[in-house]
Amino acid sequence: MTTDHTFEPLGERPLPADEIPFDDAAPVPALISSAADREPREAALLELSERIATLHHSMDATTRVAELREGTISRLHDEVQALRSSELHRATLPLLRDLVQLSDHLHRSPSDPDRPASRELLPIREMIGDILYRYGIETFGALSGEAFDAKLHRAVEAVDTEEAALDRTIVGTTRDGFQRDGRVVRLADVRVARLRRAMDAP
Repeated sequence: MTTDHTFEPLGERPLPADEIPFDDAAPVPALISSAADREPREAALLELSERIATLHHSMDATTRVAELREGTISRLHDEVQALRSSELHRATLPLLRDLVQLSDHLHRSPSDPDRPASRELLPIREMIGDILYRYGIETFGALSGEAFDAKLHRAVEAVDTEEAALDRTIVGTTRDGFQRDGRVVRLADVRVARLRRAMDAP
């Protein structure tokens, strides 16, 4: 009796699980890194992060030092300029006051103080005015109705008034004042209104 043996190709029939060949010596690809591999990378990243933070802190400190240095230099420059201005003001003040006084004399006739000076003195007066202007000296007066200020004005005449609102206000300017950089070189002579009370009436 003849037995017909039919063999299926090995590649066309799946093998049972217990028949799959397995080599214990073959390496198995690692899909997930082990903890031992992750620790060095995490440590390196942590160290890099700390170095970046230290660098940022150092840059911030350097910026603050630079700003402090610039502020100090600017403040010292302003102080030096103010000191120079103050020293110049004190050194030239006596001379400028003499020129102011001379200018006042040239505005009036020597024979009659109430009368303006002659035209011949006009060029000299203008020359003195130019000198004072170059040194920063400017004239100032007072507007009628302006409040009297003892830091700016010198009362040379009192004018009686019956209006309380006009008491201690400027009536007029008899001689201009002079100032330099906001500092008064000479007060302005003014006429001041004074409230007339009942007891002052004749």
